[in-house]
Amino acid sequence: MKKVVIVNAGDRGDLSVKKGSYDNFCASLKAMFERVHPRGKPDERVAEVSIVDHEVGAMPMSPGDVLIFVSLSMLTEAREIKKRNPWMKVVVLTGLLPDDEVVVVDKDWLDQHLCDTLVESAGEIVE
Repeated sequence: MKKVVIVNAGDRGDLSVKKGSYDNFCASLKAMFERVHPRGKPDERVAEVSIVDHEVGAMPMSPGDVLIFVSLSMLTEAREIKKRNPWMKVVVLTGLLPDDEVVVVDKDWLDQHLCDTLVESAGEIVE
């Protein structure tokens, strides 16, 4: 069975793990992933889902596993883990799209909310 590991770590702006800023989001995300089932098999789970709040670099992971960070402040660590484990799917979720990064999005995720977010988050044109 695949693993989905949600990393409850990071600090950005007024949000911090110490304040519990990400706790509810992590719990909701865990519940969403626990509802993922193989097609045609609603009684089976696709993945074991867990929330961790510790160093994930040494965690045993396998091909097909997914590691999810819930703060953009963890981007450097996410990149380091991905570099060491190129077979692993590493995702960083953020409420703020960075202006200095390329935003890569699966076409299947495209909906009106994503379009709105992309346009609204775009910086002003400086001439």
